[in-house]
Amino acid sequence: MDHLGDILSENEDWLVSRTLEAAKSFGYADYAGTLIKVWRITVQGLSGAVQAALKLPGGLPEPRPDDEYADDPV
Repeated sequence: MDHLGDILSENEDWLVSRTLEAAKSFGYADYAGTLIKVWRITVQGLSGAVQAALKLPGGLPEPRPDDEYADDPV
């Protein structure tokens, strides 16, 4: 699954652009602004969480309805 992590890292500019476009089209930019720097931080945080999850021993766990998610970075 390292390949997915590489894809996220190598396409950060595209992800930022698409995220901002989606935010604008759904009205989220009205409240969050349109500064590229802010959206880049958001994408980096989400990408980092996905990359960390991919490195979990045994791979990604199956979600269960009774799991506690409050401390889960993903």
